[in-house]
Amino acid sequence: VNQKNLGTVAHMNAMAAQVESDHIKFLAGGDAFSDPHALESLVTFAASSTAHVVTSQSMICTSSLHRPLYPFPGKRAKKLEGTGFEQFRTLACANLISAPGTLFRRSFFTQLGGFDESYRLLEDWPAWLRLTREGYGISYLDRVTCLHSVGGISSKHLDAYHAPQLKQDMLLCYEKELLPFLDRFSQNEVKRLRYGYDVVRGLSHAELLKKYGWLERRAVWKRSVKGCLLGLCQN
Repeated sequence: VNQKNLGTVAHMNAMAAQVESDHIKFLAGGDAFSDPHALESLVTFAASSTAHVVTSQSMICTSSLHRPLYPFPGKRAKKLEGTGFEQFRTLACANLISAPGTLFRRSFFTQLGGFDESYRLLEDWPAWLRLTREGYGISYLDRVTCLHSVGGISSKHLDAYHAPQLKQDMLLCYEKELLPFLDRFSQNEVKRLRYGYDVVRGLSHAELLKKYGWLERRAVWKRSVKGCLLGLCQN
């Protein structure tokens, strides 16, 4: 309990500072373990890895957690293969790591500084980008370990890019974790990164369509599909 609202990022660091175990697992309100052996599986996997952070799949569910919708990251998890900077390039274009499915070694906090408190609400994506950019791989367990309910800050706005509460953190993430390193990306990847930054900056649909064409058309289509799915989940 804090005397004032610290925000998600600082609060998670403060909680981690009180833990003496080898591993730390955060579970947000509304989420749950997928089965009685899920945590054991995560810890066993982490113990077999040298990574400071390991992750797994989450099953995205309706707000009551009673109806499963789809696993995340699903088949796209194959893109997480590789280590260090290879993962950085993948995660820069799409955050494929499920925060609910993640387990931390205490060393992430004691040796690597934990989450960056320059951010207030967005703890996960900046952390993945910083870790992988600095050469620390994130190990992936191909198993559903957590249930994640829709209706959070990101999902109720369809994605983090359009969530007003996350705007400042998202802008900072691009400006601190990505834009200074554009010379390490391909021309195609740079275009996708600049598109994401302009979305967060609030460029209009017409401006985005003019500058990025198919990227904006594809994003609009994906948001419409997500919107339909979220509407079904709320009914």
